[in-house]
Amino acid sequence: IHRLVASEVIGNVLSGVWLWTEHSGSAMSSPSSSANSRGKSLSPLLIASENDTPTALFGALQGRLSDRVPTVRGACIAALSKLLRSTREGKASKVTSVAALGLSETLECEVGELLEILRTRATSDTNATVRRYAVVALGEVFLWSLTELTEFDLALLRDRCIDSSMMTRKAAAEALTALVSTQQRCHLEESIQQTWISAVLPLCLDSDGACANACLEFAQRLVLEPLLDVDSSGMIAVHK
Repeated sequence: IHRLVASEVIGNVLSGVWLWTEHSGSAMSSPSSSANSRGKSLSPLLIASENDTPTALFGALQGRLSDRVPTVRGACIAALSKLLRSTREGKASKVTSVAALGLSETLECEVGELLEILRTRATSDTNATVRRYAVVALGEVFLWSLTELTEFDLALLRDRCIDSSMMTRKAAAEALTALVSTQQRCHLEESIQQTWISAVLPLCLDSDGACANACLEFAQRLVLEPLLDVDSSGMIAVHK
């Protein structure tokens, strides 16, 4: 339970502006050195990074993504997803906060190792909740930087759309819908669209009502609404 609480606390601390303001001059540790430290123990990471608290905290959170307890893994990935979302939204806003800038710099250093862990959790974790959170986190990483997206990742998300867990299927459908809806230019734009068509549309007939209804809403927003024009009187016209 201590690791579970610590994961939630670290996630909240990392999203705080005060942390990045206090440590804005800290040098980022290299991905290789932090990865080696995490491979041995979390304590040496904290000791070695005593002058770079944000990186140490992010490393501690990342280190728990492979915790032996599923609840801890899930809590860490959920906290990470929240951080990724706030970083992405901060990056897109007109006034970028110090916290968003700091988190973005940290992610640039750690994104390679982070993606490998999340891919493993999304495809191989025996716990359905962990797989679901990992899919959500992967989607947030790709929305933060579409250059990290590969054909392998699209295949991974497509496969999660037929996961045995309804919540994982729904999370994968949401991630693909967010990717196909993004205004960012991407080298895999056509592949994203084809993956969405082949993976998300069939879920409109999913055996679970919640998943099917969510995917019907996605299809209505992306496929039907662009074809319709509703005037002030409520009359619907179809674009030719």
